[in-house]
Amino acid sequence: MDRLIVVLAVLVVAVIAADRLIPEGVVDPEATTASDQAPASAVAADKRNAIAVMPFRNMSDDPGNQYFSEGISEEILNVLAKVNGLKVSSRTSSFAFAVQNLDLKTIAEKLNVDFILEGSVRKADDRVRITAQLIDVSDDTHLYSETYERTLADVFLIQQEISGEIVRALRGVLGEASGMVLPVTAQRPTENLQAYEFYLEGRYWLHNRILFRTEGLHKGIDALHKAIELDPEFAQAHASLAACYVVYDGYATEFEQSRYEDGETQARATLYAEKALALDESLADAYATLGLVHREKGDWDAAVEYSRRAIELDPGNGLSHLWYGILLVQLGHIEQAKSVLLTAAELDPTSPLVAHWLADSYRILGQPEQSLFHGKRAIDLGGYGMADGVYLYYLQRGDFDQAIETLEHTERMLGNNVKVVRPL
Repeated sequence: MDRLIVVLAVLVVAVIAADRLIPEGVVDPEATTASDQAPASAVAADKRNAIAVMPFRNMSDDPGNQYFSEGISEEILNVLAKVNGLKVSSRTSSFAFAVQNLDLKTIAEKLNVDFILEGSVRKADDRVRITAQLIDVSDDTHLYSETYERTLADVFLIQQEISGEIVRALRGVLGEASGMVLPVTAQRPTENLQAYEFYLEGRYWLHNRILFRTEGLHKGIDALHKAIELDPEFAQAHASLAACYVVYDGYATEFEQSRYEDGETQARATLYAEKALALDESLADAYATLGLVHREKGDWDAAVEYSRRAIELDPGNGLSHLWYGILLVQLGHIEQAKSVLLTAAELDPTSPLVAHWLADSYRILGQPEQSLFHGKRAIDLGGYGMADGVYLYYLQRGDFDQAIETLEHTERMLGNNVKVVRPL
């Protein structure tokens, strides 16, 4: 009972604060859009123009090369994301299934795609062996399968060749009407292969920060600094280093030792993001980082400008949409935030944070059923912080059984066998 009282007290304050956030005239409970009426798919896209790139398996003798195999997968994903007419599931969502024992058809259904690219990487000294295969999950057809055995120096060419073969295979199935255009051969990000390996290692720790927290971010920061030392003109390494610094404070809790003084991480994030853009002004990640820096500073105009620019340059980046959606909620532009977050949900359908903020947006807009749907999705995806909001929804309606079941369900997902005593 003490726990429930505390939860209620916090929620009452949260609801009052949220109500004060809403500008006059924003809420229109009667207005619904097509996406509001079909939230199960967030923004349903044509699965026949959609692909998921799974993390390639590490077949090297050294298990420590996991960063390299995942990095190669991500690089191919990034090339495909630039193909006109092709929807690519975000790295966060597709890579999340690496540790789950699910068949490809189930994964495709959850990601709302018909095509999956999977493969493996074996790295030994200066040699690399990459195998890739494209599967049409709708009928379990292998559209493309190839093995590349080259020197490490050819890794950029292999990534481009795989991407080109995938687009050609998809156009063969979907036809010219699909509008897919072969990606333009990208310039090498660096000529220093050792710097490139450190870059992939740094990206690995950045992407796995939820699991390894500050310990992982320390490793990522160290690896990216080494990449920059080897190649000071490596723009992407600067951008990734900036991203490590901008998210660092969120993981350096009172239980974890921070390396940095107050404000130091944000200053470093700004420094490296600006350096990245000085080297390559087309890097969306650097703009997204600066948007987050200015959001934390309360410089709202700059935050909006940088966030929009990030999405313009990389419209398929779910994280940029999430960060921009949160910014719009903070500014009170709830309808616009909802639209941006629905796009984020399409790009990153397994993100509990996206579902969480969508639930909050619908609640503020006076659409409780939609809020409940996304709140329950957030819980099921591991976003346990949304449990209180769903609990309050049922409590306000006098549905005590569902309210208590929400709390018990959340405890079960956390590994706790807790029973809440029903009031008489």
